[in-house]
Amino acid sequence: MWDILRGVNVPKGIGKQKYQNVMKAYKLKAIWTKEHSETFIKLKSLLISEPVLRPPCFDGTLFILTTDGSKNTFVGILSQRITTMLTGGKRVTHRHPLGFASKCTSTSEEKYKPFLLEFALLKFCFDKFADILWGMPMEIETNCQALQDVLLSNRLNATHAWWWDGILAYNIVDVHHIPGITNIANGVSRQYEGTPKGFGDGSE
Repeated sequence: MWDILRGVNVPKGIGKQKYQNVMKAYKLKAIWTKEHSETFIKLKSLLISEPVLRPPCFDGTLFILTTDGSKNTFVGILSQRITTMLTGGKRVTHRHPLGFASKCTSTSEEKYKPFLLEFALLKFCFDKFADILWGMPMEIETNCQALQDVLLSNRLNATHAWWWDGILAYNIVDVHHIPGITNIANGVSRQYEGTPKGFGDGSE
């Protein structure tokens, strides 16, 4: 599959933003084949199967909901620290993703202030993962420091108070601030910046 990228002329030593601009300007339509599509579908299948994705454990193991939002996209990643037994009998604990959720923001959501954007994102993630998270202990990881203040506020308008009630009905044991690129959801939320909105992408 990497053969399609051989024609990309990427200057050495350029920064991340210029690299992204070069890659976005490179069009695949003329060289993309059926074989590339089949390989891409296979890769997607592997990414949502074990050992990359694991089924959730409902034995009291803490769930971790990592969120990141941008003007264009909402992204949530649900994970758990799962202990497995190696062949030699050694027990190891790794953090495994359980599921991903994302959507494009609507025209009203993209105008939200950053803390309110993260608040709407959290509501979206809870709606998506409700069948797994309801009643289970969890931590929230967010790159918005102000979100914690919003969750502790009781001075919200009617709509946001309704979100607040729905969010706090879950068993949230802690909220962590995970800034910038150290937040694993950050890259996904920035991936489609500037992409036109369309039906089926969540923006409606």
